[in-house]
Amino acid sequence: MWSKMCSRGSCHYYRSVEVQRLIKAIQVIRAGQTDVISHAKTDLENFSTSDFISSKVSKCFKMADIYSNAFHMVHVKNLSDFEHMMSHCFCNSKVREGYDDLLDNEKEWTAMLENLDSVLTTGEKSIGVGDRGPLDTLVVDVSSGKSTTLGSMGGGNAMLLVLLRHFSLALNKRKFDDRFVKVVIVSFGVMEGAKQWKKDAQCPFDMVIDRDRKIYNAFGLYRSVAKVWNFGYMAFYGELMLTGRTLPKPYEHITDDPIQMGGDFIVDGTGVVTMAYPSQTPTDRPSLSDLIDAISGTSLEPTGSDL
Repeated sequence: MWSKMCSRGSCHYYRSVEVQRLIKAIQVIRAGQTDVISHAKTDLENFSTSDFISSKVSKCFKMADIYSNAFHMVHVKNLSDFEHMMSHCFCNSKVREGYDDLLDNEKEWTAMLENLDSVLTTGEKSIGVGDRGPLDTLVVDVSSGKSTTLGSMGGGNAMLLVLLRHFSLALNKRKFDDRFVKVVIVSFGVMEGAKQWKKDAQCPFDMVIDRDRKIYNAFGLYRSVAKVWNFGYMAFYGELMLTGRTLPKPYEHITDDPIQMGGDFIVDGTGVVTMAYPSQTPTDRPSLSDLIDAISGTSLEPTGSDL
């Protein structure tokens, strides 16, 4: 998360009072990080790994509020500006020491989360470009409630499969011509949540439920605490809070899984994957132009084959 401070900027760039505010802001972030790490170690000693992942690791979300407050203290809008300010105050020994502490905390927290991730992945080979897509996997059509397959829904046409992370996400209503590609939203959640999300998002596309996450696993989309709960992403949420934006909230009384990763995949008319985009961060998705380019290079015509 923290960029390497290559240069030791001139402290006269900022007034003394601004440097002192920066030092205080660094201390606030450092204290929050240290507290999160300390509590996580205690929880890991007292709870199973699965219990920690399902109900304890989310305690670190308080870091979003801490980052937001720290940015506000020094009148910056985001982490990049905060780092820029540190680089210009690096001649101050307390700034340098604070930066080193933040870097050490981040490394320790990342190592803890990556260790947890090691128990969440299967290690199985995932489907990639050139492989046949998981079109024979049974799914449930949210509209009809009936079991079907992606292949049956596609009817031999090219398909864009959008695999959701969880029901709190907003839908980017990317416009595609149904004559050229069929868009299908895939979720692993419960039917009640899927119907509610489809209504709230005003989703115009077909939606299916992959209850056992067989499609997710086939594409190598596993659960990841390291990608979702890292300090860098908490800083991102802090930036959103600072701007007054409302953060997505989970549905009440509906079980969800915020650490499930998502992605976008294009399968051509013959059932072969022509684009694979597994998300590397919670908000990572291909751009509309990238999808259009990928679709343009895909075999679009129906084959008449039994998928």
